[in-house]
Amino acid sequence: MSPQNTYKFLRRDMLSGNNGAPIDVIQAEGRLDAEAAPALESELNAALRSGHTRVVLDLSRVTYISSSALRVLVGAWRRARAQGGDVILASLSPRVREIFEMVGFDRVFTIHETAPQALSALNADQPAPAPPHDPAHK
Repeated sequence: MSPQNTYKFLRRDMLSGNNGAPIDVIQAEGRLDAEAAPALESELNAALRSGHTRVVLDLSRVTYISSSALRVLVGAWRRARAQGGDVILASLSPRVREIFEMVGFDRVFTIHETAPQALSALNADQPAPAPPHDPAHK
């Protein structure tokens, strides 16, 4: 990480699912705070604009996530779902998972213990399940 940034996006792999549909894997590192939110939004938007509506966001190296970054995730999740895709989260640290649970987003997002588990779920060629809860309708 550079001294001025407390975050980094390590990779963006485009993998092909069983049905040939691409899956983007984005691995984030550091603090996803108000400073990082625009870069996170840019990464997610780039994936969704390119037609890759299935995204795995690997948060294994994320130490903190702010409300700004949570808003970005919800926006990307909605856009992906509107296009028949999904944004699936993987490898949340205990602290990040606690934040998701505090705001109820553990009931909104599909969360897997590992990125490979998330990829397997997307490769199952099952349509995205209906969300149990939309954060905009609390």
